[in-house]
This record gives sequence, structure tokens and C-alpha cells, in this order.
Amino acid sequence: GGAIEHLAYESLAEHLETIERFTAIAARALHARGRRARLADIWLRPPAFFLKSFLLKFGFLDGWRGLFIAGLGARYTFLKWSRLAALGRGKGA
Repeated sequence: GGAIEHLAYESLAEHLETIERFTAIAARALHARGRRARLADIWLRPPAFFLKSFLLKFGFLDGWRGLFIAGLGARYTFLKWSRLAALGRGKGA
């Protein structure tokens, strides 16, 4: 049998739009539960996510795809915590 390639998105643009939408929702949900973002959340969580995904979960074994997925996850993490920080400052997510 051959490898199965699962394409959840039609394009990178569609995936990035989904990240934009979901990070806004996630930030609002965290804000509603009383969570606040610290500067450390914004600057340390994204690289930590990347390292966990790419190294600890062996994403590097998937080559550029693993690198790409780790990068997108780090972007999601950065946007979510940045948007939560903006909500804490009275700005919209």
C-alpha cells in the first residue's frame, strides 16, 4: 500500500485564515475565564511549542513537513497569546 496524504486545507492561505479565526476565538475564551497573558507567554510559549513539536515529538523525521507544522503551531501559539494580551489592554482580539 501507498502512503495516504491527508489535505485538510485547500491552500496555505486557507490554513492561515483558519489560524487567524481560531486564535481570536481561543484568546476570547481564555480572557472570559480570567486568564491574562504575560510577556513571557508571548515570547517563550511559541518557541517552546516549536521545540516540542519538532524535536520531542519527532517532527524532524517528517522533514520539511514536520518543520512546517511546527512553525504553524508556533505561529498559532504566538497569535493566541498576543491577542489575549491585547484583550487585557482593552483592545480587540
